[in-house]
Formats: sequence, C-alpha cells, structure tokens
Amino acid sequence: MKNLITAVAIAWLALGSQAKLADPPSLNTAAPIANNFVVQYHPDVSAADRQKHEQLVHAAAARHTSYRGIMKKFDIGGFQGYHVELDGKAVAELQKSNLIKQIQPDAQISIASPIKPPPPLPMHTRDDDPDSGLPANIRRVPISTWGQARLSHRVPSTTGFIYDVGGSTAYIIDTGIRTTHAEFSNGSVSRAIWGTNFISGSADTDENGHGTHCAGTVGGRTKGIAPLTELIAVKVFDANGNGPWSGVLAALDWVVKHAAANGRVGRAVVNMSLGGSRWSVIEDAVTAAVDAGVAVVVAAGNAGQPVNTTSPAACPDAITVGAVDENDARPGWSNWGVGLDFFAPGADVESAWIQSDSAYASESGTSMAAPHVTGLVAYLMQQFGPHTPAQMRDRLNALATRGTVTGAGDGSVNAIVFNGNEMYA
Repeated sequence: MKNLITAVAIAWLALGSQAKLADPPSLNTAAPIANNFVVQYHPDVSAADRQKHEQLVHAAAARHTSYRGIMKKFDIGGFQGYHVELDGKAVAELQKSNLIKQIQPDAQISIASPIKPPPPLPMHTRDDDPDSGLPANIRRVPISTWGQARLSHRVPSTTGFIYDVGGSTAYIIDTGIRTTHAEFSNGSVSRAIWGTNFISGSADTDENGHGTHCAGTVGGRTKGIAPLTELIAVKVFDANGNGPWSGVLAALDWVVKHAAANGRVGRAVVNMSLGGSRWSVIEDAVTAAVDAGVAVVVAAGNAGQPVNTTSPAACPDAITVGAVDENDARPGWSNWGVGLDFFAPGADVESAWIQSDSAYASESGTSMAAPHVTGLVAYLMQQFGPHTPAQMRDRLNALATRGTVTGAGDGSVNAIVFNGNEMYA
C-alpha cells in the first residue's frame, strides 16, 4: 500500500510543464545542503492545490525514513513555497509540476563579513545638549560616531549629531542581539527584544557579535541613528556567522506576519546585512515582503564587485547600500554598480559588541553601512508617520546628499543618505 501511495504521489507531482531547477548557486561559504531544497510556487496557485500538492510530497518523502519531507512552509504576501528534504528522484519529478515556479538547492550563506577583526573599544557616554533654542523633539549631542555626524550634515568631517527623539521598529535578521547591552537600555527597560531563532540548538542570544553591532548602529542609545527605536532580534546565523537560505526565508516570513499582527506595517524596517551569490528565491521573497508593506534594507556586499552578482542585494525592491569612508570615498571592497541605491558610512564604524553589556568594537563593511540606512528609515517613519516602502525610498532620495562620493563605481548612484536635520546645526 505504501508503494502505491508513493507511485500516485510521484505521478501527480509530475503533472504539467517543467519547472525550473536551478544550478546550485556559488555561495560565499559552504556548499549546498544535501537533499535540502526550497520550492517556490507560481503566484496564482490556489491554497487548495498547494495543500494537495504538499500532502503528496510528504507521501513521496515517506519512502525514506531519513528524509523529513516538508519542514517549513513560507507565505510572504505573494510568495508561497516550502523547504523540503527529499531524495533526488522525487525532486526530479517535482520540477515537472506546473504548480512550481522554481526549485533551488538550500545552502549555507554568511553574514556580510567585516573587513577586519574588531578591536575592543572603551564605552562612550553621551549627554543631551541643553540648548533651549531647539524644538522640543530635536536633540544636538556631541559626536559619538562619525557615521552619525555624516547622516546629519551635508558635508563630511562635521562634528555633532542632530536627530529627532522619535523611534519605530527595526527587525535585525542576523546573528541575534545582546539585548542586555547598555546601548539598548532606556532606564530599566531594554528597547532590544528577542523575536525568534531559526538556528536549531543555539541559545537565544548573539554568539557572534555581528547582529549586536548592526543593532547598535540602527538604534543604540549612543551609537545609533534612531536612538529610541525598538529593535527585534531575528536569529538566522550561528556563532560562526553561517546559516541556511531557508532560515532567512523563514525569518522574512516571520517578520511580515509579526509586523502585520502587531500594527507595525508602515512603521517597520528590516535590516539584512547578509548575502551570497545570486539566488532568485530570496529576491522574490524580499519583493513579497516589500509588497506587504515592510521596507527591507540590505548590504551591497564586500567583494568589490557589481551589485548584480549578489543576493539579496540585486533585488530591485530592496534598499541596497554600499559603503563610504570618512572622506566620502568608496573603499575598494564595497560592491558597486547599477542596483545600488545609496551609500552610507561603512568604514571603522563603532558600535555595541558582545563581550559585556558595556563592550564596543569598530568594524568595516557594507554590513555596517546598511544599518545606518535602516536606522534612518526607522527614524523617518516615526518623524513623518507610516510610509509604504515606495514612499520611504522617495523620501530617502529627496533627502540624499549627491555628488560627493569619490570612486563610486560605474553605474552607481552618487548619493549618501541624510536625515534632514542640518537646519538645526
């Protein structure tokens, strides 16, 4: 009876025209994960057809007790699919189904690794300037990082950081966040909270440091661009900074649902300082998240190559960020080209670290540039109210400082993000 069920399942899966089974992508880290695939449906497939298809996939997987079948389903707005562990014969049949848009091997990817190891730094403190001439919602404070000053002035090498006191919500898809760090504390309450963890067997904390550093730049009390924003940790990478594409898809799925369920659509932004070589499934998922009303900011990558070689940076609906140094020069390692949306500070960026609740470190990379833009998006959403991702892109473009980046790269925009508060300098 079991063999009959399997035969029927395989036959039904094979109905219709052939779907695309992509070649394994050449990723920055490990090889594709054996017998693990991500399957994406065509957008017009009904829920009933998906349910029937998935029941039969499970039946096909039952031939081998070592294969788990469908392990995770994805439903991100207009993006539906699943992560499956299955043998090669069944996958070969799957690719013939007219329900399926594409099948990609799951694989390990990595954080957009920093350019150099981070040395420890002393803790910095910052007190608000008591200047009574400012509007009640504006603060001018002594400089803590050069990136803060750059985003609040038109010219480089300016001191002082000017910002509105509002905040919103930023989801950090990364290695986690050390939520107890002093950067995230408003009195006895932390603005950094734990969201969810897609690394099986790992602790609900940051075991690497990358996510905490990014979160500090987004919304740290002394290091952040939006110092009062809520930060939500979504862990997809282990202590070594590695994790599967399927985990990143699951994270986007979780974020979109969480934002919708908690009234954060239009007031939430996602930071993705991660990537690998082109993987079209993740680009489609990012587009679906944006279509669902959640802005997505991604790192351009650190290979010194065109942006269109890297996912999710190549996704046209993501806000893709390259790096500049303190002199507004693009470092040679920052990716560039058509598809890059903005530049932001990404060299020698100081932020929170994981050794203790008062630890800091300096890192370089487009991983550090993207959180500057994520923080700015969160800040602008609070200052001006809810935005669709398209409205936010328009506002960022309207505010950007143009024409100052040297060595931007062929096809790159020449625009550095700006928060619009220089009038109070």
